Amino acid sequence: MAATHKCTGCEVIADKQAELPAEGQAARGVKVYLLPAAVHAALQAQRELTRGSRRHDDEDDE
Repeated sequence: MAATHKCTGCEVIADKQAELPAEGQAARGVKVYLLPAAVHAALQAQRELTRGSRRHDDEDDE
């Protein structure tokens, strides 16, 4: 017997895949995956801190 189940995570992945280019170099090797929101937020904060510290380093050289 066949049954259906709607997976929200699978839906989010399918939506993101639809945004990707279908052909060409930009489409090669691209993988869509789910990342926990807390991990994403931590990575974003780390990137911002890293960018901020680089800016301060550049300002010191002036």
